[in-house]
Amino acid sequence: MGRASKGEERRAQIILALQDVMAEKGYERASIKSIAQAASINPGLVHHYFGNKQEILVSLVEDLGQRLHTRYIQQIEESEDAPRARLFAFIDAYVGLGPGADPKAVACWVSIGAEAIRQPEVRETFMRFMRDTLEQIKLRLTEVLADEGRQITNIEALASVLLASIEGSYTLAMAVPGLTPQGYASPTLKQMIVGLIEQQPLREGKESST
Repeated sequence: MGRASKGEERRAQIILALQDVMAEKGYERASIKSIAQAASINPGLVHHYFGNKQEILVSLVEDLGQRLHTRYIQQIEESEDAPRARLFAFIDAYVGLGPGADPKAVACWVSIGAEAIRQPEVRETFMRFMRDTLEQIKLRLTEVLADEGRQITNIEALASVLLASIEGSYTLAMAVPGLTPQGYASPTLKQMIVGLIEQQPLREGKESST
């Protein structure tokens, strides 16, 4: 892979600056001036690379999605080659506090969810990421259910519950700091989804291995 151009580096710098400002102040209070200050550049350079603040936000959604995917791939590569291990690696990548965890990104993601409700352009990118994430969850769950000889008819509901729980853990942690124990999300979500998996009926002729 070749070295990023100066323009690509500058755009990435501005996108990361918006993340930092949003994590502290939220989107509404993230002015071009404050983004430029966080990036240690002149406000004119922000306008040179992005037409407006919304363009930066859409790019930030894409960037955060890519970073989460990269962390997930790394977790998968480091996990055991078993369906449950891959499912747990997915959960760790999204809510775990291990290497690569980024509290600022989580805080920013909560604000992005709110902006997706209000801004169609942001919603489109946000929804695409949510759909892709849901498909990844369905894939991981399907592997587990098939490996354990369980029926897969309820996969949509199981995947949706897990995705909603992940997003809810983000929102709760940011909206009411200190209410929930630090690091609770990953182990609790694993226990929850294992319980739901083990409630799924076995296919005819299969015996439980758990």
